[in-house]
Amino acid sequence: MIGCFFMPRIGIAAERCRMPDLWGEPVALISESGILIVVSEEAEPAGVRPGQKSSGARSLCPNLHLLTYDSAIYAQAAEVIWNGIAVESSVVEPATPELCYAELDDRHVTPVLSQFTAELAEAARMPIHVGVGISKLAARHAAMLATPSDPLIIFPGSEARFLASMEIEAASPAGIDADLKRRLGKLGLRTLGDLQAISYRDLYRVAGKSAMRLSRLAIGLDADPVLPAWPKPQVTVEHRFGYEASTLEPVMHGLERAAKRLAGTLNIRREFARRLTLCLIREDHSTLCGEERLPAPIQSAQDLARAAERVLGRLGPLREPLEGLSLTAGDLTIGTAVQMELFDMHGGALPAEARRKLDTTLEFLRSRFGFGAVLSAASMRRARRIDYWISPFCHKRNELVEVATTPDGQPLQFRRRQKVYHVRAILHYWCETSWSWNELVKTTIYRIETDPSGLFELRQQGNTWRITAEQD
Repeated sequence: MIGCFFMPRIGIAAERCRMPDLWGEPVALISESGILIVVSEEAEPAGVRPGQKSSGARSLCPNLHLLTYDSAIYAQAAEVIWNGIAVESSVVEPATPELCYAELDDRHVTPVLSQFTAELAEAARMPIHVGVGISKLAARHAAMLATPSDPLIIFPGSEARFLASMEIEAASPAGIDADLKRRLGKLGLRTLGDLQAISYRDLYRVAGKSAMRLSRLAIGLDADPVLPAWPKPQVTVEHRFGYEASTLEPVMHGLERAAKRLAGTLNIRREFARRLTLCLIREDHSTLCGEERLPAPIQSAQDLARAAERVLGRLGPLREPLEGLSLTAGDLTIGTAVQMELFDMHGGALPAEARRKLDTTLEFLRSRFGFGAVLSAASMRRARRIDYWISPFCHKRNELVEVATTPDGQPLQFRRRQKVYHVRAILHYWCETSWSWNELVKTTIYRIETDPSGLFELRQQGNTWRITAEQD
């Protein structure tokens, strides 16, 4: 049997862990195009639903907090759930941060699945829906209909009746081409129940070689087994000091030796590491661990030692004697290694990590104290003309936009593609005059920095505003 664990609000839970003030508040996660993807329970009574535009949702719920969907961060949060599932099953396959499949032994796991799901949901502080079936298709559809912490089991032989109302396009993971969809629609074949009612001969006339696949989907067979994709392969090397180490010197020496041994193992396996975990082993056998997601795969002892030193720096000063340490290389890949000297120049935090932390802090401060509460240092620095010669705006545009201005006529915010951009800073502006139709035409050009992050060139002619350039 296959179990499907569906966690639709894991993104909401992850954002609330990063910003505790959001607990109990209406929250929605939006895509880059401004469409709602996930909605919290607090926002549903106001009529806010996934698929709505952010502007419409905000009109229904004025105090709605809109956050951009971040798949990478939510996948990190979901790893805790995946690890818990891996304790009960040796074959676990995460599909998305919200969806995970696992092979279940119906003689042992299924009877206690309800209690296991309830404990997992309570620890994660979010609802978890579980469906069980003989295929991923049946298990996923059951999970979508299941109530939280109450697994819905589709017993073998009842898949056809259970899946009869499911849309054909939703049942096919790879989708169906537009021409086949049109032909099926002309015959009134829109659900798996419709496919069950038609004969295979008639289906073959319409679908051709896809008829066999569609007929198998109609009875819940998708030929998609669960792959053992979690936990990911990893290599661990442990180093014991032989005495209690209370200073940094023996720890650094142990890191170098562990990094050399780990590099030798990776070289034999012809693999590279994309994640490095350092664990410090105390006298009482407890551990203090930290990890780093590497922006590029590494294998050499020098790169591994540098990464381990960065993690050690984040763990803080040594407060208790240590018995040993361990280095674990995770997310192994056969990709080539890239030197990380540029990242080492930035100290303990990688640039991407620092930028994410800064954006999260700025978003919290501006939502609480107003957009103008924090200004960037770039807005207080006078730009030089040479800066614009060496940093051109790469994409030319010619888009009409609606711009809200200050009393003195400078741009304050504008709407573009159903998304509102606030002017964070005016980097530079100048006026141009041209002769057109026997009169002088004055144009004011603004080069601005916006929030959400972006650099644009706005041109104003009279009451007309246009975006004429956008930086990469």
